[in-house]
Amino acid sequence: MTRERISITALLMRQKAWLALFPIAVTVVAGGISAVTFLEMRAFEAQAVETTGQIRDRSESVSTRTSSSGTTSRQRSYSVTYSFETRDGTEVDGAHDVSARFYNRVERGDSVRVQYLPGDPQVSRVQNRDITMALVWGGLALIPAAISLWAVRRFGRRIAAMLRAGRRGEQRSARVIDHVPSKAKMGDAPMSWRLRWRDETGAEGESLGRDGFELDRLAHPGREIAVHVDPVSGQAFWARDIFGR
Repeated sequence: MTRERISITALLMRQKAWLALFPIAVTVVAGGISAVTFLEMRAFEAQAVETTGQIRDRSESVSTRTSSSGTTSRQRSYSVTYSFETRDGTEVDGAHDVSARFYNRVERGDSVRVQYLPGDPQVSRVQNRDITMALVWGGLALIPAAISLWAVRRFGRRIAAMLRAGRRGEQRSARVIDHVPSKAKMGDAPMSWRLRWRDETGAEGESLGRDGFELDRLAHPGREIAVHVDPVSGQAFWARDIFGR
């Protein structure tokens, strides 16, 4: 018997696989920022000239943010102003954001190492924070990268199992036992429901998540449905989850 055509795109949409795009996007953005910051740091180091400067002033600022729930958070930032002479004797003033550790180590009048670009001495710095930022953004990329890898493997394995079940798996008759709500909720209502069945061999299984009203219309408890079994993993899938109808 010829089986119905299975759409991989439709399988992905029924599993809400598009949700995996969010951690993937975060991984790409954070990883990209980390890479660009690191490359800019290397480019600066390759061209920069090092000299000795003097701290002119220090400043500390505090920004306050209040969330919609009323929670207040404060963030401190630090910067220093300094002066230095270029190779040709030109005196240049500069300003740079620094870490709390660097800020607490220096006072007005202290000598510090300054790096500047010979072609544009206004571009200078007293602390190499680029590598720190590169590492921070790289670290931020690791978490969504791990989530993305887990999601891709999970969806990939399930789709492979559904394709095998739909194309060459055993078809069984099953009866719907119940509708099971998801743990994730929107307010007090479950975000989705799954139907649970018991097939003719006594094995039980669950469908993909769907709208509760849709499940009531398509397969209310007690109704007979068709399921297909993956010949490799033995997992069964509702025919509607595989073929869409």
